[in-house]
Amino acid sequence: MGDIRIIKGDVHRALKSQTLLLSPASAVRELVQNSVDSGASEVRIVVDLFKLKTAVYDNGNGISPNNMNRIGVQHATSKIRALEDLRSLDTYGYRGEALCSLASVSKITIASKVKDYNSTWVRKFPDAAHIWNSSDQERGEDVNFRMRNFGIHESGTIALIEDLLYNVPVRKKYYTNSPHFKMHMAIKKDLFQILVLHPHIEVVLDIVDENGRKRNLITSGIIAAEKTTFQKITFAFLHIFGAVVPLESFKRVAITFKEFQIDGVISKNA
Repeated sequence: MGDIRIIKGDVHRALKSQTLLLSPASAVRELVQNSVDSGASEVRIVVDLFKLKTAVYDNGNGISPNNMNRIGVQHATSKIRALEDLRSLDTYGYRGEALCSLASVSKITIASKVKDYNSTWVRKFPDAAHIWNSSDQERGEDVNFRMRNFGIHESGTIALIEDLLYNVPVRKKYYTNSPHFKMHMAIKKDLFQILVLHPHIEVVLDIVDENGRKRNLITSGIIAAEKTTFQKITFAFLHIFGAVVPLESFKRVAITFKEFQIDGVISKNA
């Protein structure tokens, strides 16, 4: 990842979005997309909807120490410098708004390491980043959301979001009282969309119940590169949603128009 810089005024005005991250599902989506953009091949997600708390662990390229204090700043991104860069964009994020929006409605801690550095760096917003030390040890209060020090040959990032919507009480109450299965389904749908484009990524989603016990909701292993597009989409669906639709009921659909080719699957079940 290149250096994170503030996008120039004319660029961020053209790209300005009114969308704010105001749901547990959207928080998970943005963090996982950041992991994908960082080149991660493994992403582990832990979600506690009772505490509106989530963490995403990845083995991506990590964030360099000189970039740690730039993350979460509005319109700060390493993805683009000018509008012309959009023509060759191959990442999810590029506006530099996701972490900034999250930081405005939650408490964020980021731990990250790149392979070029020997140390893990930690930043608890809005404080400055520091090298991992004894106060950051893995014995954290919540065993389901422990930060950790990356090994010397590792790279990756841990993003911990706590007390989501703490300063938006009406919306926080809404999500606290919402049926959890609906929020789980919203997260599943977002993860399915990501896996369709990136079937080579391992994704694990664990959820925490009201007694603080963690259980697995999704385990999606690597989908082999040699499989057809139809097979990749089918297996991605099965990994995320389970065998709710028999494998034999999937039917391949495809259409070609000029230089465009669209492949997909549908279920033959009513």
